[in-house]
Amino acid sequence: MASSLKLEVMTPKGRALEVTAKSVQAQSVSGEFGVLPDHLPVLAALKCGLLHYTTDAGAKVAAMGPGFVEAEPDRVNVLTDLFAKPEDISQEEAESDLAEADKQLQAIDEDIDSH
Repeated sequence: MASSLKLEVMTPKGRALEVTAKSVQAQSVSGEFGVLPDHLPVLAALKCGLLHYTTDAGAKVAAMGPGFVEAEPDRVNVLTDLFAKPEDISQEEAESDLAEADKQLQAIDEDIDSH
């Protein structure tokens, strides 16, 4: 019986995370699910959301894009285009991206209203 999970997150840029976890939770297209050691094998499509996992150091969280997850009794493999741990996120960059997205949405609204 497995007592822990090897959690790996892979992106097009390479391995984004490799840790030993006690549990893993993510958002599939069918809803949230969790994996504990000795989980039955599962393959699921993921939607954008948060990846929650627990290590010996405590509860952790990361943001991720859509992708796929494969779970086995002793491991969880995540394939996604986007992955960011909180310490990887710059508040200034996020605020700048939000402002740019708001400008683009406003331009679309103005274009729709003019038709």
